[in-house]
Formats: sequence, structure tokens, C-alpha cells
Amino acid sequence: MDLPFVYSSVHASSRTIRERPEMVQRMVAAFAEAVQFAEKNPAKIKAAMAKVMRMKDEAALNASYDVYAKDIVDRRMVVPGQAIAESVELVRTSGTPVKRTAVELYDNSFVTHLEKSGFLKELWGK
Repeated sequence: MDLPFVYSSVHASSRTIRERPEMVQRMVAAFAEAVQFAEKNPAKIKAAMAKVMRMKDEAALNASYDVYAKDIVDRRMVVPGQAIAESVELVRTSGTPVKRTAVELYDNSFVTHLEKSGFLKELWGK
């Protein structure tokens, strides 16, 4: 469909980011650990998916896991600014008023901090 999107992210209000940045930082770190856990523990993830989705089809579970853990997930965890800008423009052209610019809608500084601190390198071993 060639529509811009952000597959996954951690959402927080601007007030939370401003007043509780340490909590946001911990959530972003936990998100990174969850991605790593999913990659390292496919059997546990598939079992959880089967339970939540009430699915027993092994082929469908494998395909779902592969799409998430291998094809789509981005270990860098950077929100793609271009996708945000394109999404904002798409919404605007549909007639929805958008008061903020794309740059005001995302903040990659928490991921940058994890990179600079060595956390992501330690987590992924690369």
C-alpha cells in the first residue's frame, strides 16, 4: 500500500517526557530488552502468541513470529522521521487539522542515550 508507518514505539505525553525523563528512559530500555528477549526466546514468544491469539496453527505462529522478530523489528529502535513527516502530511491532506510539526511528534534522544551509554551494544553484543 506504500503508506508511511512506524511499526512500534513507546508513546509518552510531552509532559511525561519533560517531567519524568528517567522513567521514559527506563521504558525505552525495557522495550529494547523485550525485543532482545523475543529474538532469543522464540518458543516462549510463540507460546504467548498462541495463548493471546487463541491460535494453534503452528505455521501461522511461525509466520507471525518471523514477521515480528525477523522482518519488521528494528533493533536500533529509532523512530523514522521521514515516516512521521509523511504520515502527518497524509493526515493533513485528508482534512484533519494537525497543530504540530512532524519533528515535534517524536524524540529519539532516549535511544541515542542508550546507544552512547553502550546499553544497546551490551544487549545485542555488536
